[in-house]
Amino acid sequence: MKHVVLMVGLSLCLQGCGNDDHQHAIQQDTVQKVAQKAAGGDEKSMHDLEEQVRAKIRADNKSRKKAARKMASKPSDDLAQYTKALMSGPPGNIEKLKALAVDGNPNAQLWEIRATVRVMDVSAGVRTRARTEIEAIATLAPAYQYQALSGQYWPLAAEAAFLISDDYLGAGGLYPTDIPLALQWLNTASAGGQPEAMFKLAIRYQYGLDVDADIESAKVWLKKSADAGWRPAANELEKLGQ
Repeated sequence: MKHVVLMVGLSLCLQGCGNDDHQHAIQQDTVQKVAQKAAGGDEKSMHDLEEQVRAKIRADNKSRKKAARKMASKPSDDLAQYTKALMSGPPGNIEKLKALAVDGNPNAQLWEIRATVRVMDVSAGVRTRARTEIEAIATLAPAYQYQALSGQYWPLAAEAAFLISDDYLGAGGLYPTDIPLALQWLNTASAGGQPEAMFKLAIRYQYGLDVDADIESAKVWLKKSADAGWRPAANELEKLGQ
């Protein structure tokens, strides 16, 4: 009788876990069959059921710890973890960065999109995932920062918006070429503080590239870009006598 109660309890524990999808329904049916055999005294079924429960408890504990770490994580932590992995050196740094990307680190996700997905012939499914990730990054709060090789910082969202804009111009392959959408994202990146985006927007105003020529707007964006540390913008301002 003790074994019966124990096996029923274990089966209920397993059945109460997981998602209510078709696969889980199949798993529940399997657990019930094992539990019935275990309740009938089948020692192998008893052992199998106990092992399943132990495995589920381990998985649940791991998920809770991972969720707790994510909840405790701050935007600065994401950048710090990404930078540490990036600077750890090859060949291990690639695996570390990929692991961070899988774990949801937005800095690492953007690195992965830029370094691999955008320059490789990948499947439609991979492109869809990459678009979803980069568009989500483009909506992050300014607290999430991007660090350039020069040591400068600006919002990670602005960096993502700039990459989307560049891709719509036909440079990456995630999106079909679309100049109006490219300009929308370029404006978003510029407003967010991405210095190269501000420079490229200024040049478009300066020469009337897909926009009405507006030298005053060009000067405004060149000044902002130069103030943000983008040297080509400072050079262009000098040519304009600014």
